[in-house]
Amino acid sequence: MSENTTFTWMPEDVKALISEWAQEDIQNILEGKSKRNAVAYDKMTQRLHDQGILCSKTQLIGKLKYLKKQFTDGKKKNRSGGGRDDILKVCPHWDQLVPILDHEWTYKATC
Repeated sequence: MSENTTFTWMPEDVKALISEWAQEDIQNILEGKSKRNAVAYDKMTQRLHDQGILCSKTQLIGKLKYLKKQFTDGKKKNRSGGGRDDILKVCPHWDQLVPILDHEWTYKATC
């Protein structure tokens, strides 16, 4: 796929991306130095292609960055006393991202 081609992430594509991102082998690669991240991104892109999701590596990286930003925004919302609904508004994939991005994260319910 050309790097300049527009790719629209459908909800099922994002779900598949998060699933691949959560895979143990991918996480092991990403825990290493950033120079090795390209290997993980290549593997994720190929696995998504195998599922019929034809994004480029650049598009995949862009979506991962966007998901990380949403997660960070969700954490900020939680710290400021926002409830679960508020968190899900800024980070719709919250529950799937917690185990990937913050292994020690726990939702702090505000009563």
